[in-house]
Amino acid sequence: MAVAQEVKLFNRWPFDEVEIRFNALRLLFAISVIRILVFAFDFGCSAVVVMLNC
Repeated sequence: MAVAQEVKLFNRWPFDEVEIRFNALRLLFAISVIRILVFAFDFGCSAVVVMLNC
């Protein structure tokens, strides 16, 4: 029984590693999307300020 549990844990390791990598990729993607949104928001705000000044 204990051996079977150990084998199950051993078989799960590669899957966990892939899952961790996938989560890291998702996190990086989310950060890049947030950066793009913040950049677009800053650009939009500066454009509005320029329009108001004109």
